[in-house]
Amino acid sequence: MTRPILAMFLAALLTTNHAFADELPCRLPVGDKWPKKRKHVDPHFPEKLRAIHATGIVFLDCVIGYDGRIETVQRLAGPDAFSEVAIAAVRRWAYEPPLLDGRPARVAVTVSVFWFSDQSRLQRLYLEGLADSNDLVRETSARDLGHLRVGVDELVGALQDPSPRVRAAAAQALGNDGRKARKAIPVLTSLGQDPDPRVRDLAAWAIKQAGGK
Repeated sequence: MTRPILAMFLAALLTTNHAFADELPCRLPVGDKWPKKRKHVDPHFPEKLRAIHATGIVFLDCVIGYDGRIETVQRLAGPDAFSEVAIAAVRRWAYEPPLLDGRPARVAVTVSVFWFSDQSRLQRLYLEGLADSNDLVRETSARDLGHLRVGVDELVGALQDPSPRVRAAAAQALGNDGRKARKAIPVLTSLGQDPDPRVRDLAAWAIKQAGGK
């Protein structure tokens, strides 16, 4: 390979790599499987808050880099007393390198870090999150209520949220509830006309999980 051709090849390669490195993170679609977590670090619970049995949830928006490491962490909501230690812990988390459509990608995800003395308090905090002004906080609250398998009535209300990601998360959460969510079937059925295809798909799945047709 002559020097001019080699120089052109290297310049093109560097340009491609630079564009790839600067690619904006993609937010994972609701319902898509997250990269597997390789490293988890629990936050160091402040002793003064532990002593009074304090309860709290911090919602953090994170970017997972091409190598699976956490690149950035942004606090969305939660008590100031917990936020610093929550961010410090999440910055040390690591995942398998993310893929979207089979290609390496930087992905944005929202996580919640919580401290609680009993599940009823945790449930109450997530229910409060469903009323937050931030779409990502409402989406994460709906998703995590589905993991807890609680809050069916409130999740039915979230099916009418203006954000399609919140509607989709609420539908998925109700699907996780299975037959406990039978009362949600009429509203889930109405989402068959939703303009967002992900909402329609997750609503149809939730109806089947709840015992509908």
